[in-house]
Amino acid sequence: MKIILLVITFLISSLCLDAQYIEQHIEKREGLIVLSDSISIPTENAGYTLVLPDNKTAKGLIIFFNSDRDTIDKTFHYSIPRDIGVLYVTTGNPLEFFFETVKMQQIENYIHTVLTKYHISANLMYMGMSLAGTRALKFNIFSQSADSNYHYKPKSIVFL
Repeated sequence: MKIILLVITFLISSLCLDAQYIEQHIEKREGLIVLSDSISIPTENAGYTLVLPDNKTAKGLIIFFNSDRDTIDKTFHYSIPRDIGVLYVTTGNPLEFFFETVKMQQIENYIHTVLTKYHISANLMYMGMSLAGTRALKFNIFSQSADSNYHYKPKSIVFL
């Protein structure tokens, strides 16, 4: 039964992904993030994953601040037919709280690269759940500060 469900899921996802363009930018990270003397967690690769309509154009962009660039999320199944791209960004630290300006500038540079490379208008929506929602809010505050190079203003922020 599990194999049948897996095959059906694969076929459905394959059909849904036919009309999409996916680009990944990965910056390899290795090692551990030490939280205390007895607790450490592995780093993740930094970078972004971009999902666009097959024609590589979009009239806006939904940006997720999840740590793992998890494209299993079903949001792009709704956004792609409406010509809205989806971008997943991460610094490589799964517990990133955006305490450091350099980390927010790293994310801002990923966003800027995507917006300029694909000529996407700045119709942005920031999204995140839990810690990723905190990142979305903190990134918006950063974007309005003097430390920001591009001062992007989202049309909305969704967090849970």
